[in-house]
Amino acid sequence: MADEVEKAGIVFAVAHILRYSKYNQALREVIASGSLGRLVNVVHVEPVGHYHFAHSYVRGNWNQEAKSSFSLMTKSCHDIDLLCHFFAPATPVRFSSFGSLNHFTRSEKPVEAGSATRCLDCAAEPTCPYSAKRIYLNGNTGWPVSAIVDGEVTREKVVRELEDGPYGMCVYESLNDVCDNQVVNIEFSNGTTASFTMVAFTKLICERQTRIHLTHGEVTGDSNSYSTTNFRTNQTERHRPSFMDAHGDGDMGVIRAFVRAVSQRMDPNNQDSDGLGYPVSEVLRSHLAVFCAEKARRTGSVVLFEEFEREVRQGMTSSVHEKVGGVDCEDKGPKVTIEIDS
Repeated sequence: MADEVEKAGIVFAVAHILRYSKYNQALREVIASGSLGRLVNVVHVEPVGHYHFAHSYVRGNWNQEAKSSFSLMTKSCHDIDLLCHFFAPATPVRFSSFGSLNHFTRSEKPVEAGSATRCLDCAAEPTCPYSAKRIYLNGNTGWPVSAIVDGEVTREKVVRELEDGPYGMCVYESLNDVCDNQVVNIEFSNGTTASFTMVAFTKLICERQTRIHLTHGEVTGDSNSYSTTNFRTNQTERHRPSFMDAHGDGDMGVIRAFVRAVSQRMDPNNQDSDGLGYPVSEVLRSHLAVFCAEKARRTGSVVLFEEFEREVRQGMTSSVHEKVGGVDCEDKGPKVTIEIDS
């Protein structure tokens, strides 16, 4: 698809919203300015949040690889995209990755829960941090409660869902099979490095923590504000970009960029302008990077990005698919090549 988009010269966008947020754009500007020297390393953490992970990746729509994809793709593909964006024009060269489904398994079920499979009739429920009663019957009518019932949120509707639907299931008895923790290490073409951690077991909900290490300074950020320290002056400054909406203005940011790209394309004086700010090849690279990292995790090896891309492009999807995950395209789920093209 990416190749055809480039040939056709059309406006094409993927909603990698992190790169469009004012916060991350500010971080990118610090890197690009050179005011703190040259970028060497980034440490980036996505704290998914304990109840968010339980809702979405244990009980919810993204809990099974065959139905959706592996959690690095469904939860953190735009984090890998952001890292690629920070290091551009350098490109990813090598990946290693480690991770597992560590906690949300039957072997971790509290003994006092006995044979209970639902929170509403479980003896361990009052002390369980993942209790469906705790998450969905606490008086909140917004997300995630609003996601489990249709229309107006009422206690009766929620109780019915917890009695019969997946959101009332014990997190240790659900059908989930995706990683609840994963680390990814990346080496880029100029010798720089990045590490990314996705972890379920946090109080913070998706408030990413980032440390950017440059030759003459460092940047630390928490998705809301960031600090810059200049090693030459020993001065630290704190910055807080203004936000407009969810995802640090990333949702509106990608919409603004797309509208700008279309309007520029319609202007005969701006035929060469790219209002989206990056070529489709960069989108493809980010997606391939996620699959490459997952292959590294599955195989316990260091995976070379160029070799992985060549393997996919040459149609060696059967061996790649076997190691990366998914199901045959004749079956229910996506094959690797289909995921890359989506």
